[in-house]
Amino acid sequence: MDMAKFAQSTVHADTGYPAVVVQMIWDKYSGPDASFRGQLPPAPTQSDELCRAGHLYVLLIYIHKHHSPQDAHYYRLPAYPEIKISKDTIYRKVLPLGRALVGIIDEVDFNRRLDPFNHPAVSAFKYHYTTLWDTFPIYVPEPSDFALAALLYQPKYGACCYKIQMGISFTGEIVAFSGLYFGTVHDIAIWRATSPSLALFPWELGMADLAYVGAAGLVTKIKGAVAPADILFNNIHEHIRNRIENVISKVKAHRIFQPGVFRGTYENIEMATMITGHLTALEQRLYPRFPGYGPWQHAY
Repeated sequence: MDMAKFAQSTVHADTGYPAVVVQMIWDKYSGPDASFRGQLPPAPTQSDELCRAGHLYVLLIYIHKHHSPQDAHYYRLPAYPEIKISKDTIYRKVLPLGRALVGIIDEVDFNRRLDPFNHPAVSAFKYHYTTLWDTFPIYVPEPSDFALAALLYQPKYGACCYKIQMGISFTGEIVAFSGLYFGTVHDIAIWRATSPSLALFPWELGMADLAYVGAAGLVTKIKGAVAPADILFNNIHEHIRNRIENVISKVKAHRIFQPGVFRGTYENIEMATMITGHLTALEQRLYPRFPGYGPWQHAY
């Protein structure tokens, strides 16, 4: 895929990502010179390779805007006039390519939390804190199956949803991204089920909101704080922790994740969510949203 054919603004408007991010994903996972292709079979001809490039681009449009396949936008790409995309092609070529990409994409790197520049400016959080944590919902229609609907309906959001658990560094890079979890599962239960696989160091701490009170390895605000020192700690904690809310809003900027928009299978919402998480991780690594401070080694 030659992203030089597209204007930078066009790529961002179509996919929600800078052109360099889209190009890097193509080169690493799908392109003719990719170092590993995983589940993607080799394209027999140059024409097939070109079509695959167009399909990847349309896949990202699908996630970002969730156009109806009947939209004219889907039938032809301005930079690739020889590629015509029909509704049938969406389901036969584009979405299967996305599901194959999920099996190999690997842009979320938990070890990045140990970067010597992954520190906030506040000295109290300098050596032991590495990550910020939260969950967020991915809205889905109410299933006809009563038992499944009961597992997905979350009163907090007033809708059926799956949950994603996400961890970020202090610069805003996504370093952990997992799901899909039933909407009724509590945040702390997700943490307790997943944290053992993270292999956190004994000295290591993360920051989270009050839903994680009592979670091993996570520090929350002090409930009912009245002492000036506690209030100051809460204010600093909230100021830093709000970074993850900012990154969550970036992930959910894609219209497909807004309430009432998605219509489709579990496999397709999982595909869209995981691809979004990994591409956003790459984007935040290339273009950090927040400053990092260092270089200082963590407490290990």
